[in-house]
Amino acid sequence: MSRQSLLADAVEHFAKNGIGDASLRSIASSIGTSHRMLIYHFGSREGLLAEVVRTVEQQQRDLLTEVLATDLPLEEQNDLFWRRVTEAALIYGPLFFEISSHAMQNLPHTEALKADLITVWLPPLIAFAIVAAAWELYAHAHPYTVPTIPRIWHSLSGDPGSYWRNFRTTLQEVAIGAGAGIGAAFLLAVLMAELEILERALMPLMVTLMVTPIVAIAPALVIVFGFGMTPKYVLTGIVVFFPMLVNSLAGLRDVDPRALDVFKTLHASRWETFRHLRLPGSMPFVFAGLRIALPLSVVGATVAEFAASGQESGLGSLITVASSQANLPVIWAGIVLLCALGIALVAVLAVIQSRLLWWDDGADRGRR
Repeated sequence: MSRQSLLADAVEHFAKNGIGDASLRSIASSIGTSHRMLIYHFGSREGLLAEVVRTVEQQQRDLLTEVLATDLPLEEQNDLFWRRVTEAALIYGPLFFEISSHAMQNLPHTEALKADLITVWLPPLIAFAIVAAAWELYAHAHPYTVPTIPRIWHSLSGDPGSYWRNFRTTLQEVAIGAGAGIGAAFLLAVLMAELEILERALMPLMVTLMVTPIVAIAPALVIVFGFGMTPKYVLTGIVVFFPMLVNSLAGLRDVDPRALDVFKTLHASRWETFRHLRLPGSMPFVFAGLRIALPLSVVGATVAEFAASGQESGLGSLITVASSQANLPVIWAGIVLLCALGIALVAVLAVIQSRLLWWDDGADRGRR
């Protein structure tokens, strides 16, 4: 049976019986197929239910779009809408209203927004306010050690072009270096997951590379690659390589043996097993690795600018020059921009993860 026909039968099953607590095996028996076939196409009961919910929700959206596309007066549109709802309820039974009720419960409303404001945003805002107040008190008491926040802001706003040029250089090092390191780590993890002998041969070398201080190898990289950006790309890639490799390898190896048996029974090729089973299942681990690697990439790029001479641009270089001149506002302005870059990378990653891994409850709990 094709995936679409299985999905149509599953929608009919849930329409008759509601969502309930039926197991995947009983659902398969009800729609006249094997539970292994459902595992192959949908992965789990939750995966099947998610597809069913999407199908019915799409029907609801189409229903609303059809009504809004008419030129009828508002009252007649309302009447038409409820007639369509009644017709859909006759087709989908309790499933339609269960999904509608779930959607209505999750609509953002004033009380929910107030709760989010209090429980999610208020604590960090209070913490930042306390830290800022303590910072100002200490800065006024020790003006030659720490600059005040207004002095840092004046430095940033006084010469934004210079800060932007240096910020762009560091961002380029993070993008290219971390991108290359993350990509290489994931490809090597795929090879190691398929060939255990490769893991036994290379993992000791990877651990050796990981424990080697990057500041120690920076001069050697300058000799090999010359002055310029290349040593910084390499150092940034080295910093993110190992955490990405370990997490990706763990994800690719964390496969449900029963699902793997199903793929073997269906004579799936290595590529099919990787594409439909190992790769989707590894995504939570991959994003966990990215949550570690991306902030580390900012650290790696900054340390590379400290250690690898020959390049005068970049926030790390700016901080080095300002430190030699005891220019405290510029030093801390550079640090603020580095923090902002790291926070922005983590925030973008969280948004991407929420879109791609909507089915992963563990990721959702981690974000909360």
